[in-house]
Amino acid sequence: FVFRRYLGMLAEGKIPRVRALRKGDEFADVLEGLQEAVSAVEARARADLEVAQRLRALTEGTMDAAAIRAEVDRWADDKRALLGEEPPPNPRLDHPAQDA
Repeated sequence: FVFRRYLGMLAEGKIPRVRALRKGDEFADVLEGLQEAVSAVEARARADLEVAQRLRALTEGTMDAAAIRAEVDRWADDKRALLGEEPPPNPRLDHPAQDA
């Protein structure tokens, strides 16, 4: 039951707080693997928040379009790596310059 709840939360995009099973429970190894997966998802979510904060900071005071595009490209590359996809052959095609 507890695994179904944890997996359901992950499927909804929520990060569950994984708690220990009863001592001697035969699913302890499975829970350990689940905890590792949850920790990885949480780390990625925190990294995404850091990117969002950096992007926000870039837009305050000065609009450095090249720096913003570079940060967005790095973020997109991270997402592509997560999905097992290759980056586009020419990143400029992904984000064409509009300030020329």
